[in-house]
Amino acid sequence: MPVQQNPERIRYLELACRTADLLIVDEADQVQIRLDHLFAPTATLYKRGDDSWLDEINRHNVAELAREGRIQLSNEMVQQWTAALDTVSTAANRIYAMIVSDDELRDWLGSDLFTVWSLQLELVGQWPATRLPDRVPSAAEWVNPKHETRQEASAKLLAYLSQDPGVAQESRDKRREAILKILDGFRDDPVGDNDEAELSDDAPARETLQLAELARRLVTSRPGSPRVAEELNALLAQLAGLRDPEELSGNDPNAEVRENVKEELRRERRRFEFTLLVAILHDRLNLLTTLWPRVEIALNLDPSANALYHSSPTDYAPVIPESPMGNILAFQFIPDARDVYAKTGELRFIRCTGVGRELLSVLPTLHAVDGSHGPNVVLMSGTSWAGASTRYHLAEPVKAVLHAKARVEEPKKPSIPKIAMFTSFVYDAVQDASPRDPMRPLQLSGTSSDRNDVLWKMLRGLADPDPADRGGRSRFTQELENLPPARQHLLVLTGSYKDAKEAGRALQSFREWRDRICVLISDDEEAADVPRHDQDMSRDASTLRRGDLATFGATKHTILVAPLQSVERGHNILNDQEKALFGSVYFLARPLPTPSDVSVLIHALNDLTVRRTRPGGTFDELVQSAMSLDAAGLEWRKQARRELHWLANRQLMWKRLSDSDREYLTWDLLVVMWQVIGRLTRGGVGARVHFVDAAFAPKRAAGLRGDSPRSSLLVSMRDVLAPYFGDAPDWQRRPAPPHRLPATEANIYLAGALYRPLYDGLKELLLQSPKAVPLHGDERRWR
Repeated sequence: MPVQQNPERIRYLELACRTADLLIVDEADQVQIRLDHLFAPTATLYKRGDDSWLDEINRHNVAELAREGRIQLSNEMVQQWTAALDTVSTAANRIYAMIVSDDELRDWLGSDLFTVWSLQLELVGQWPATRLPDRVPSAAEWVNPKHETRQEASAKLLAYLSQDPGVAQESRDKRREAILKILDGFRDDPVGDNDEAELSDDAPARETLQLAELARRLVTSRPGSPRVAEELNALLAQLAGLRDPEELSGNDPNAEVRENVKEELRRERRRFEFTLLVAILHDRLNLLTTLWPRVEIALNLDPSANALYHSSPTDYAPVIPESPMGNILAFQFIPDARDVYAKTGELRFIRCTGVGRELLSVLPTLHAVDGSHGPNVVLMSGTSWAGASTRYHLAEPVKAVLHAKARVEEPKKPSIPKIAMFTSFVYDAVQDASPRDPMRPLQLSGTSSDRNDVLWKMLRGLADPDPADRGGRSRFTQELENLPPARQHLLVLTGSYKDAKEAGRALQSFREWRDRICVLISDDEEAADVPRHDQDMSRDASTLRRGDLATFGATKHTILVAPLQSVERGHNILNDQEKALFGSVYFLARPLPTPSDVSVLIHALNDLTVRRTRPGGTFDELVQSAMSLDAAGLEWRKQARRELHWLANRQLMWKRLSDSDREYLTWDLLVVMWQVIGRLTRGGVGARVHFVDAAFAPKRAAGLRGDSPRSSLLVSMRDVLAPYFGDAPDWQRRPAPPHRLPATEANIYLAGALYRPLYDGLKELLLQSPKAVPLHGDERRWR
């Protein structure tokens, strides 16, 4: 609250908890997601364009200093902050340069989150003096490697350079502990200017000081300096126990292997240099954000621009559990997907400061330390009981269910809308195919290079006259005629605002639908309802801002094209009868998180933490079995970091997901899709749902039976709901894993109350026989 209104420092939520008797949190599952994001802020250091976080801060800093003649530098805090910004910029530029210029380094990083700790741990694990495995590959194994990991392959090559190949494993373990301690000391003070270290009784190790000196020289010296390169090579050899590759004789490996060893050493030097630079970037970023509040006024900084400080309110730190793997600062490099040959991309950072969703559970006791009684809190949402969902499921027990008003003709039965589901696949000709060959079902999900082409073909198959219809009507027209007059509107869903715009252009180009199309855009984008003088009317559809979505019924348009996530919740689009305006919805793309979506990782870790710390979880057992609280804390953090590593390295490709990961993701996607379908059932009316993307059920799209949860999201959605409706498939009749809610009487009731129409629609759809796939020589040309 502003100090003018209240002399004490207090936030609005704290004030509400002190003064209110009742707090109602609507859409509580969505609030949970936002709290997770609030306590795990992310920002983009660098990316293509001029709006990256670091570029904007640098421009602002230069402009402010120049405007005041640099008088601000008379303040010591401003000096420190500006120096930290300079170092962050230099280190980030060096890191970015290494990533975009070195394909092998980019492959080493992948798209996973990485920290100084994770990079150091991988390096130490493959150095000859500290590695755990102690086996040099034979010549036969070099020719025919046996499914070794990247780290194992690197360790085997570096083992040829070991200064002491015959050292005992016990000595390696001791050396490993010593090296990790040295690296821990360096990570805590990578540039050697931590005043607290001078007050410590333990003097830093000589190698720690050498690392800090080398790291400073990497930042301050010109790139490619021979002297710095020589120092880096010497220190790496000292820590890793490496000898000069020129010492390899003809009695060692053959010539080909010797060249591979030298090449691996070159790669290891680059990784070592990269890790030192990341340590500096990590340390100075922390300093930059810590000092930010002290220089905001002097440098006229926007408080909201500090993505790592202001996004995570420190006021709630005493009541919010810290992240189980520690309050880490992690980085991620995402290659630019717009050009398959591009080597640029986004360099992001994320700071995990706490399990944000737990703020909901402590609201009633937020001020218990003052002896004050908190408010009663009601968490409301139609999808906050969501099985294994890591995003939407609330760990709090459900105490009440609000049902819709009963129908007049059946006053004792709650209103249950009828959901009719259809697969509306579109097929395309295959080049050089014979007339007897089946056509190819179009799949938009996972398509990147020719995505717009696939999108246009899909919409042509839906909006152009249908050859299978005797009257020559399009599939959209046929669908509209199946709807009641007051609900003859279609909702067409895409995967992004970009796809929605392209879909709008495609539909606008068809004569029958011109001027009947509206495209939803984000609230901060310029609307195009009034055409510009240079606007091509045949390609640009009218637009509507997301905040005005509820007003769509007042427009003349028949079809709304929108991203799936933008209409998930928060907007009821009704007709004059106070019933849902849209009668049908078309899913053009199967929803799936992108591999670069850090929020998937954050939600998974927070969900895991909450489930394990609730009564009956594994946390109590871990603490009771440990020798001390300190040991329990270390083991808890060790497990969390193991989970972090596993989650960051899993592939978010549907067919490659494990059974448990697929179940988590299915519940997440199920809730998103059900929320959208729920927009069409307002007023207790039914809805018609069409799945257009062949990725929803690939075998069914090919005219075959046999889709399984591994191949089809629709089958997986039905199967995760089935245990609560007495139809559990064979694979779910085994003992339930910890993440799955048991089919108790209460859970069965909740699943029926929340998801019965969805389950019935899926079950009925999947019981139907697949439609025949049109052939290239078929008289009824499918498009």
